[in-house]
Amino acid sequence: MLLHFLALSHRLCTLLCVNTICKQVLPVIFLGFDVFFAILCILLACLIGIAICCSFSCINAFLYAVAVQKSASDADLIILPRYRFRILSNDEKATGGAGAMFPVENDSSYLAKERILLPEDTVCIT
Repeated sequence: MLLHFLALSHRLCTLLCVNTICKQVLPVIFLGFDVFFAILCILLACLIGIAICCSFSCINAFLYAVAVQKSASDADLIILPRYRFRILSNDEKATGGAGAMFPVENDSSYLAKERILLPEDTVCIT
């Protein structure tokens, strides 16, 4: 790459300059720019790597805090409506369902409605 750059800068010098001093100085200037930008790219890559390594512990702590959450308390579970499942008889299946969920009264004042389940949603485990 360096030889390619030197050849390119030499061609550019011959186009731009006519005297010998310019032909000797301009390739050195171009080479200096090339080295400067190469060092700059390496430094930026190192800075990004260091930033990722330093922030890894923060990222890890955040993911741990999100993953380890408390489960629902008893007070939260009491509020939820409770249902009792019943398989519908052949006469009741005319509504299009295979089973029904009937609400069971609990401590909360909220009483849910009866829900009809489709045949693909009803599974009886014995």
